[in-house]
Order: sequence, then C-alpha cells, then structure tokens
Amino acid sequence: MPCFFHFSQCLWRKANEIGLRSKVHLDHAKEMILNLKSLAFNDLEEIDERFYLIEEEYQKLGPEYEKLLVYFKKNCIKGNKYEKTMWNYSKGVKLDRIYQINFIIFYLKGYEEFQKF
Repeated sequence: MPCFFHFSQCLWRKANEIGLRSKVHLDHAKEMILNLKSLAFNDLEEIDERFYLIEEEYQKLGPEYEKLLVYFKKNCIKGNKYEKTMWNYSKGVKLDRIYQINFIIFYLKGYEEFQKF
C-alpha cells in the first residue's frame, strides 16, 4: 500500500468482501473506514491508542465490523502484512508536502460531493 488511494481501496475491498457495503451497514461502514483511514495522518506513536478507541466504538455494532477491525489490526497495526511506516503519512504532512495534503483533501471532499449527485 504505497499510497493513500490504495490504502483506502484495500479497506473498501475488505469491507465489501465481509458484506459491509450492504444498505444495512453502509453508513456505519463509511464512518468506520474514514476513521481507520484517518490513522494514516497520526504520528506513529499515537496510532495504536487511536485504533483501540475506534475498535472500542465499532466492535459493538456486530460481527461484520469486528471482522474488518481484526483484519486491520492483524495486517496494519501489528504489521503482519503492512508496516505502519508503509501507510502512515504523518511525516509527509510534517515536511509540508502540500501536494499530498491537497490531494487528500480533494479526495475526501470530492468523494462527499460526488455522493450528493
């Protein structure tokens, strides 16, 4: 997952595989995935603590949500598949990589605007 787009796509594919893109789960799934994606912009030292707050909030919603959280924890938090440094962009933000920040803002806001149509 070298970029934010692929990081996001990976989460949505897993959510789809689990069944979180159904009409019943879609609103909570969008919110949870936005929260998981936001971890990419936290300092490396803060990621674990913030993930556990997300986990605590969403695992109560049902086994589908817990499956995505277990997947994320196993592959991204514990680093079995993706080390945190592969998907974390906090250093890019601190180094004023404006193009990356602008792309992410466009991506998040553009997606919201696209959903309105």
